[in-house]
Amino acid sequence: MSGTQESVAQQNAAVLEALNAVTIATELFRSVSTENAGVIDIHASRIVGEAHSALMTSAVKLVNVIRGPTGSVWAHLENVAYTGAIRALLEMGAFNALPLDGSMVEVQNLGEELQVKEAEVEIGNEIVEPDAEAEVEVGNGIVEPDAEADIDADMDVGEESAIMEVATEEIIRRVAPKALSISS
Repeated sequence: MSGTQESVAQQNAAVLEALNAVTIATELFRSVSTENAGVIDIHASRIVGEAHSALMTSAVKLVNVIRGPTGSVWAHLENVAYTGAIRALLEMGAFNALPLDGSMVEVQNLGEELQVKEAEVEIGNEIVEPDAEAEVEVGNGIVEPDAEADIDADMDVGEESAIMEVATEEIIRRVAPKALSISS
């Protein structure tokens, strides 16, 4: 992070303040949940629920402070993409077509079963499951990790920003029309 001494000091103070709020909320939740363990009472349930909500809220605020304004905007765009991809996959019937036993299914077979292009299923899956290892078909249906799919950890912010911009445009171009047609 670059900036003036003052802006860095302000950012660090904001992170420490948010972290302190998480620590306080964690201790409150730990205390309240321990005291009410095994208690079947609507009042106890409400108190534990409120402490849990306070902990979640303070944790989200900490993440947002750490991200900063630009990171928060990107996170919001990612959430929009996830929502659109899930809606598109739901509309396709992709979740209904998955095996109930949790076994793997080939994207090509899923695309054929759903009568959609294989690429549409792949794009939705890549957005919904972004941490999945990228793979490339090398022949005869054999799939191997794609060595070129990793983003260089030494990449500067400008390069990363350009990649995110291209990815966002691609998501909007391919997924948004499907998501919008679902709500119609």
